[in-house]
Amino acid sequence: NWRSANSGFDIRNQNERHELADALKQLAGEHLISQNSRNINNVLLTSYLNGYDKVKKIVTDNGAIRIYQNEEFGQHRTYVGNEDLAVYLRDVELEINSAELNGSIEIADCQGSDSPNPLHLAMIEDYLLMAHLLIYVISSRTGLRQADIRFLNIIKTMGILDNTLFVINSDFSEHDSLPDLLALVGKVSNELALIQPGVTLYCFSALYNLFSRMPAGLSAKDKLRLAQWETDAQLLEYASGESNRFEEDFSNAVSRKRFKLLFQNHLERLSTVLVTLSNTIDFARELLSKDSQSAQKIVDRINQHQNRLSQIKQTISSAVEGSVGQIKKNIQAEANQYLDSHSGTVMKDLQGFISAYSLSPATYQHHLTNTGFTHTLYHIFQLFKQDTDVFLTEKINPAIIQFLRRLESKITELAESVVIPYEAMIADVDSDYQRMLDELGVDLKAGHQNQSGYPEVDTIVRMANLKRPSLMANLRYSAKIKTDAVVRYSAYRMMRNFKKLLKKPVSEDMAEAEQALQRGLALMKQEALESFEFQLTDYRENLKFNYLFRLVEAAANSFAETVLSRFQAHFSDLNAICDSLGHTRTDKEETRSRLSDMQAAAGALDGKIMAFRREISALS
Repeated sequence: NWRSANSGFDIRNQNERHELADALKQLAGEHLISQNSRNINNVLLTSYLNGYDKVKKIVTDNGAIRIYQNEEFGQHRTYVGNEDLAVYLRDVELEINSAELNGSIEIADCQGSDSPNPLHLAMIEDYLLMAHLLIYVISSRTGLRQADIRFLNIIKTMGILDNTLFVINSDFSEHDSLPDLLALVGKVSNELALIQPGVTLYCFSALYNLFSRMPAGLSAKDKLRLAQWETDAQLLEYASGESNRFEEDFSNAVSRKRFKLLFQNHLERLSTVLVTLSNTIDFARELLSKDSQSAQKIVDRINQHQNRLSQIKQTISSAVEGSVGQIKKNIQAEANQYLDSHSGTVMKDLQGFISAYSLSPATYQHHLTNTGFTHTLYHIFQLFKQDTDVFLTEKINPAIIQFLRRLESKITELAESVVIPYEAMIADVDSDYQRMLDELGVDLKAGHQNQSGYPEVDTIVRMANLKRPSLMANLRYSAKIKTDAVVRYSAYRMMRNFKKLLKKPVSEDMAEAEQALQRGLALMKQEALESFEFQLTDYRENLKFNYLFRLVEAAANSFAETVLSRFQAHFSDLNAICDSLGHTRTDKEETRSRLSDMQAAAGALDGKIMAFRREISALS
């Protein structure tokens, strides 16, 4: 027993590294192989030890960022291509200049959905929530695997499968003809339809696309492969058409639709500012054509109108501010019910999983024979923790994400319901404003133009820099579990020996150990439930105060700003213009000339904004 599971280990300490290396060398074969493959824990520990000397100057307690650029760019392959160094990586980001893609677009490769480590899947789930578009790649050699079906159901539960493009990456060497490939495409299409009807599916060879675009840089072997593929004109024609179709749809998704997302609201705001500017210029020109008394009368009426608008704006702001508390109460009630640590939906699911969890003696019997009781007990704990983490990442977290998306939609609906009643008031204000201008003899198009819509919840989340938290277990192999199991095992052995002395029938040799191990598993399950009660309570409070309540405030403010921005065109500071009416006629003529130039410039800007808006509308 090298060291207890709860003791610390510092890889920077040379003695501790040597101790771990010696312990790993002593492991028997059954520790090195798990489920017909290398034991992942042994692989990771060995890789950490082997790679430490190369990264010890880089690694810190809080993580470090290493940048390779220009002629050093290729050095990143040193880490990603070597498992002894790759274990130290949290993430790798490559920035590549591309004429075809905007530099601010991030494309992430989320490998590891079928990783044996559930934490990898949890990280992928977090990233998928931030993505605007998913491209799911299926190999033509394997088709849709069980791991794919499981992962796609997770994505569907998270509510983001609608925004996914599916690609069958064809290996031309694996298919004799186009009909053979089309048979696979049909099969995958039918299987996907069971998960999500109407999905978009493409089939082409990424490797052929790469080879065909850089034939001069290929090795002799790759040139032969390319030449062989090019003998099947029918297959290449199909794949080329599919590739073009994908590139067009992908370009549309990441470029054209993106323009609408990035620019539409900004254009509407600019348009509102431009309306305000144009109105101010037109007012100034009207006032310059009036005598001082008439101009002052117009300014007084406008100021009265603006005072009324200020009161309405204050009313809207107060209503929105007052609604925040009630919205929080509604959201809190739902969160408390769903995440209650005793009777909530999540806890019931966890209780059901843990209560039903069991391990047959065949699972650990070989381990017990070869390594002894205490090692087998810890092995059972590892299996239990692994299976629990998998359940959390595949069932609980996606369900929580689905619940959160429903709450997010409810928050925006409630926020919108607060400001919607004021839409009619805004329309009345516009009508009154135009009527007042007509009475004053002012020829001006009043009111707001091209009202911008209310922001979507994902936009609010990004603008408020919010992050949806995820739930992961923190189960520990406690001394209580080990002590209780060992004591029981010893008691069972004593009873067995006592029966032998009395020449009474006894059970099989391993019966006492298996009985004690099952009791140890029962204690693990009990402690897991107690741990989950605490963790779920902590998660619920963190979720409410650090995410949901902040989202309520951000949504309410964002919706209020959208409504209040529609009053902007009504506000112009005309007092300074009125004060200047006593100047000489020459000054007035010069001012009129400048105002005409400004109005022409404003008109040109308005034309550009309208053209840009039409272009975005057509592209999207």
